[in-house]
Amino acid sequence: MKVKRIVADNMQQALRQVSQLLGPDAVIVSSKKLEKGIEVVAALDLTDHADPGQQQEMDRQVNLQRELDQARRDQQLASPKASPPDAPSSPSAVLSLAYWYMYMYPPPPLGLLAGMASG
Repeated sequence: MKVKRIVADNMQQALRQVSQLLGPDAVIVSSKKLEKGIEVVAALDLTDHADPGQQQEMDRQVNLQRELDQARRDQQLASPKASPPDAPSSPSAVLSLAYWYMYMYPPPPLGLLAGMASG
């Protein structure tokens, strides 16, 4: 199996690169939105044409990609959630706490509130 990781500005460019690099039989394994674009992992099954040494290397690369993906998921789960600051001691601290609360707990859309009042 031939595996490629492609980073592009948008999905259309990424798919075009996949098609150019791996051909029409390529399969998208995963895609993820990044700060500046998108990451696509694509694969092409070459087991019919690969010798045992190539197959071992391809299996190793796939396993490394899986381990990397799992480590990223574990890191996201382990990262601590933001906690509110201690009790404010000045007017600016009160304002900061209010902004933090609004960021962590945004109000529901107005349409939702209107629907609740009429229902």
